[in-house]
Amino acid sequence: MAKYVPLGVFPIIIPSVNIDIPLPTEYIPSHVGTDLQYLTYLANCVGYVFYIASEPPAGFSIPQGFPGYSVAYWGPEVKRGKPQSALIVNSDAASNVDSLTFSFDGFSKTVHLILIENDLLPIPIPIPVPDVNPLSPLLGSRYPTPLRVSPLTGMAKFTFAQAAMVGLAKAARAAEVISGSGNLNVLRYNNLLKPRRLVEVKGASYPHDGLHFVRSVTHIIKPGEYKQSFTLSRNAFMPFSSPVAA
Repeated sequence: MAKYVPLGVFPIIIPSVNIDIPLPTEYIPSHVGTDLQYLTYLANCVGYVFYIASEPPAGFSIPQGFPGYSVAYWGPEVKRGKPQSALIVNSDAASNVDSLTFSFDGFSKTVHLILIENDLLPIPIPIPVPDVNPLSPLLGSRYPTPLRVSPLTGMAKFTFAQAAMVGLAKAARAAEVISGSGNLNVLRYNNLLKPRRLVEVKGASYPHDGLHFVRSVTHIIKPGEYKQSFTLSRNAFMPFSSPVAA
């Protein structure tokens, strides 16, 4: 990213704890494709993300004196921090969301297996990859049960550490089984909804209330109207706190 700094791109790089450095006598990594393709490939290998945004992710800051900059972030997807103002639906005058729908894809929740060969046994030993890991923290109190089991394929040339990295990355992506989409009235919300940050949802029924991760935001601007369409993702049902009985 050094060559993009003069263009106003401020890099934020979080080294991966899962980096496996191969022996130079066995394998030398090489640049593949464009810079964007290679950076995305490297991020996917360790369960990270790479993107360019107008501001750093939650919990990060950059030095002052960089007007008009862009942030190039390479690191884990940040799903922690203070949630944004709540998205409220089905609450009459308090509602700030015009529409909000959710979908649940239970069959995408998959337990990935790493097959380890042992010379003393005639068959490989399957080791399940945990679907709850630092790359995918729980956002609700009820975690869906995995409905599929799938061995990791194409791992023959990988070391165990490299296979574990790929497994954690795939498990984190497969855990996002709940998705939502809607339209936000910015004037009622009295703020802008920011992508790649947490937000609380209220009034969408108890299973879907609670914390969600904002995947993307699209601005819709017309004369006298400002709205945002957004997509959400989540890996669990129900908020962490139980409703108070009347």
